[in-house]
Amino acid sequence: MKSRHLNKISDIIDASALTADAFFLSPHKIIKGEGCAAQIFETLKTPDKTLVIADTYIMKTFLKNIDPELKLQTLIFKGECCPGEVFRIKTIIREKSIKEIIVLGGGKVMDLGKIIKGDQALRLITVPTSAATCAAYTPIAVIYTETGVYMDTKDVPVPDALYIDYEFFKRLPMPFFAAGVADTLAKFYELSAGRELEKKKSLNDELIYTMGKTMVKTLTQIVMKKWMGMSDEVKKDLVDINIIVSGLISTIGKYAITSSMAHAVSYAVTINASARTFLHGEQVACGLMLQELCLGNETTVDELAAMFSILDLPQNFSMLGIKKKNLSAIMAFYEKLVKRENIYIPIDKNMVYNMFERHF
Repeated sequence: MKSRHLNKISDIIDASALTADAFFLSPHKIIKGEGCAAQIFETLKTPDKTLVIADTYIMKTFLKNIDPELKLQTLIFKGECCPGEVFRIKTIIREKSIKEIIVLGGGKVMDLGKIIKGDQALRLITVPTSAATCAAYTPIAVIYTETGVYMDTKDVPVPDALYIDYEFFKRLPMPFFAAGVADTLAKFYELSAGRELEKKKSLNDELIYTMGKTMVKTLTQIVMKKWMGMSDEVKKDLVDINIIVSGLISTIGKYAITSSMAHAVSYAVTINASARTFLHGEQVACGLMLQELCLGNETTVDELAAMFSILDLPQNFSMLGIKKKNLSAIMAFYEKLVKRENIYIPIDKNMVYNMFERHF
């Protein structure tokens, strides 16, 4: 997926050798349901060679009813998907001859698990406990510095199994759902921004565009009519949309460009300490508003502004705690990563800079 992005719309897969695993880039198994995470242990081939990675709270919650006779190995995630954390955990895996890993938590620990799996003979199980990203599904991972500044996005293997246990989401604070909505909406609007560059389209590209339009309509209805006092059933729908549908849109297109200005801005603002205190989806919300303003999509801007007001999402730089004096560093970082990663931005560079200055 990252390779396709870097090569814009080039087809990196030999169609004559196309397989379901190679093309649809999906977790090999997706298991959903309340309490389904408990079923994981029935699938483990070597429980004593299984490493569970999560933060302290999630680890305690997940393991409280687990039979100690399984002798699972555990490791506390330090909070960043960074080179140092990857090296630390890979070393432990090698020393303990780990065969299977289970990662629980938000997007960063999901990405960490996929990076660690790499080309090793490890079975990876992702168990998201946040509805803020589609990281538990997708074959890419974002790497940050130890302090949370964006470094790179890499291709990684898909998980061997994805478990969506709705019990984890019943008490999830609403800002995590809101961040997921912003990140998911951005997939469609970035996809739309890149369609003019697609010299040819496959059936898959048309499929994800149609899926995206339906997804936006559904999310709009949820936010405008069902957000306050949201029921558990609607939360389940949001979890599925933010993780599975968003993941599908990111992965099954053949020529479609699914990353543009919204995500480029979200990564650029991580150079600012205040902006780093926000969730990735909250950073994307700010970037998405800027993207649509630059494109002159006034109707979309108005619709997003109405939704983001209800969701309490940042709509400009000042709402991320960014000051005008910080703008030059953010703009320089933005230009650097857009050039390095060959991100398609369908907007004149001078206009982008002017809009950056006005986005407060």
